[in-house]
Amino acid sequence: MARKSASAKIAHDTGRDSAEVWEVIRTLVLGNADHNRILELYYWSLEPELLEMVRAYLALPPKVQTALASYLARSRARNVSAKLDERDRLVVSLTGNGGG
Repeated sequence: MARKSASAKIAHDTGRDSAEVWEVIRTLVLGNADHNRILELYYWSLEPELLEMVRAYLALPPKVQTALASYLARSRARNVSAKLDERDRLVVSLTGNGGG
């Protein structure tokens, strides 16, 4: 019964028909997907606002996605700050030396 409850919640949350959701789950479980990775993605999906951030990123034009992904990859092990300026623009800055 827990499966039906979980699938109903997924279907409701995504606005998709429950049969479609079960087909995706079936494909993931029966395919070559790493089950630990699927579970990790599920737990990440529970983080507040993370899915909205991913959706916003995926809605960006490919060139913007590439530039943003490159910027964020370079920011590892650095301090990243972000703020809105007086014209409501997002200003993202890196500080520190990146640890090597």
